[in-house]
Amino acid sequence: MVLGRNARMSGENARMSEAGRKSKEKFHTLHPRHILIADTMNPRLLHWTCLLAACIPTNMQTSPPDLEIKNVCERPWKMVYAHSEEGTALFGRKDQLVDDVIAGKEVKVTLIQTDETYSMRVDNVNKQGSELCAESLYHLAHNGTHVDTNAPRRFYIVCTSGYVSILQSGEQKLLQVTMYWYTKDLTDRDRPVYSSFIDGSRAKGRLENLWTAGRTMPLRAVMRDRGYSFPMHNVLVDSTTGVVNGQNVKHLGQTVEGNYTKFTPNPYVWYSSWSTRGSRHNVRWSLDKHEPRGSNFDAVALDWHADTCWRIAYVHDANGNSEFGSLEHFKAQVREGHRVHVKVDDVSAVVSNVRVSGDVISAQILDTVVRRGGNNASKHDIRDHTAHAWTVAHTSGTVRKYEYLVGSSMRRQLPMTRKSLSWSVDTRPWVTVLRTEDQGRVMEGNPHQLRRAVQQGASIRINLQLDSKSGDFLTEPDSLRVDDPSGVVFAQALQHVSDKKTNKPEEYELQPSAFYWYLMISSLGDVRMTAWYVGKNQRLYDERAPSANVTWFANF
Repeated sequence: MVLGRNARMSGENARMSEAGRKSKEKFHTLHPRHILIADTMNPRLLHWTCLLAACIPTNMQTSPPDLEIKNVCERPWKMVYAHSEEGTALFGRKDQLVDDVIAGKEVKVTLIQTDETYSMRVDNVNKQGSELCAESLYHLAHNGTHVDTNAPRRFYIVCTSGYVSILQSGEQKLLQVTMYWYTKDLTDRDRPVYSSFIDGSRAKGRLENLWTAGRTMPLRAVMRDRGYSFPMHNVLVDSTTGVVNGQNVKHLGQTVEGNYTKFTPNPYVWYSSWSTRGSRHNVRWSLDKHEPRGSNFDAVALDWHADTCWRIAYVHDANGNSEFGSLEHFKAQVREGHRVHVKVDDVSAVVSNVRVSGDVISAQILDTVVRRGGNNASKHDIRDHTAHAWTVAHTSGTVRKYEYLVGSSMRRQLPMTRKSLSWSVDTRPWVTVLRTEDQGRVMEGNPHQLRRAVQQGASIRINLQLDSKSGDFLTEPDSLRVDDPSGVVFAQALQHVSDKKTNKPEEYELQPSAFYWYLMISSLGDVRMTAWYVGKNQRLYDERAPSANVTWFANF
């Protein structure tokens, strides 16, 4: 099956309703306010209190003993701060959370509401006065089991003051919510791999080490003088000049109101490019429109942090012949839930989704915008007429590239090429917590294990098998919701673009009239698929997969 096929499928509201009723019966004794999560994961830490939908230590230890593990890749997510809807501390210290953010650690947030626990990945974190505010930009409005079919995209800003700003269809609302903040170590060194002053001169670290890291593993960056932390969604290491350039393409314009941040009244997308020369280039475009909102250059002091838990798994030449590693081993790692990073030419990125089909691994790289190119000093800056740069890469060596003008359906398809590629995987432990087959039959693990993982802040990945011909399709949820009355877990995964098979075995290309393929997957085994055309405010379909095998992996 290709991403976002167009076949119409029958409705299933009655089945979902019945499944929900059975789920409530099955889980009524396991309500999250009554279960002790942590004692099974950290038996040495004896004194815990269940607070709302999760359990936290009450014996004044701000980190469980497991976090003393020397191997950074085995350290779990750590809840460092929890606060009430008014921003009153319930656990941990806000200054520790601030320190973790400035140290470049990965961050995620869980919102605790009356009838649900909602966990989200964070796209950037900004320090405003004594508060931290984080943006999370990949969410769908829903009625519980179905996606809203009218402009479903939602955008969040969450703050340690307790405020949550939600933007949908140009309208913004403000809530106050209890939150848990988690961080995860990326390295055992409490320092960046490279750091520069505002003029681009070196402050600490070796540029050569950044070259190696940028080609092999994800990077995060911190503007230490402004308290702004974010991932580099793609990294270019210029083999001629030695300059390292990174892009962040997930940021909406913000404005500060007292002790919280909200979206600007006329929302715009902010694409940014940073260089080891000390320069930053920002371009802004109206949300969902090809309408420029200005651009600027400035100089920044920047810390570059590397996630050291990644290793090269497979390297091949332009014809797909192995130069390093085993394709079979690489395929097994992907199927077991490990995330994937690939280097194409001079640009490296974590893939947005990955597929294992036969003897070929294919991946979509969607978090890039077109650079100016050329031979002058501005060649790594973002092109004025900004376009998404999307790539479909294969272990056969085939690479297909596309350019879509932001906020538009206008596209340019570049000629197909064959390239030598280097693939990396993260080495953190991923465990299967639930596997369901058609009709939601549990084959491995159980829904309670999945729910417990979500409530502990674990990272989740999903292997989706829609039919025997489509192989394994792996993606990472952008958000995870635990419905407290029923105990059912719902995952939303949005970062996919529709594709189709080519005339080459097991290879894929984007569809000519491409659409975003949004998924909402439940622990009952149901898979909802919603499709919206790229560059148009137009829905193509909303339907349910007739059958699916779903495997959920957790990295605690």
